[in-house]
Amino acid sequence: MWHFLQIKECPIEVLIALCEEIDSQIVTVENHPVGQYKYWHPISMGLAEHDPPEIYRTRNLMVDLELTREQFMARMSLWDAVGVHAIFTSRSLPMRTCDLKETVRHKVLENFDAQLIFGMGDATCHGLSEIRTPQLGVIQRAEEVLEELGKTELINACILSET
Repeated sequence: MWHFLQIKECPIEVLIALCEEIDSQIVTVENHPVGQYKYWHPISMGLAEHDPPEIYRTRNLMVDLELTREQFMARMSLWDAVGVHAIFTSRSLPMRTCDLKETVRHKVLENFDAQLIFGMGDATCHGLSEIRTPQLGVIQRAEEVLEELGKTELINACILSET
């Protein structure tokens, strides 16, 4: 059973608190933009699986990243500025999950001990952030942080159980 909370203009303090609340050590970031769309951005990578890394100038590049929880938390100012779609698990995800239908995605993620899906909204999603988790305590912690900040009016929707 998954729980859902939607927050308008979510304060970064909520994401920080939830990272501290859960014990997942692997964070998969899906669809992260590299650079800005108007400008060239140098990046070092191989174009094929076994190619040696070379520096390429890119624009309009979206990547999926696997980070440790510490690496993810060290970039909070970036996530706050540009948004993020992050999946917190205890095992590495072998596939991209954001393109799956919701019920299928939840079943797949349960096999990898997913504790949290956090979508920090940016202008493209009208500032709406979404929290999905199989742990009710995570939703309650997010609500507590909003209450501590005096921002409970930012809660847009809360569904305490969905399959």
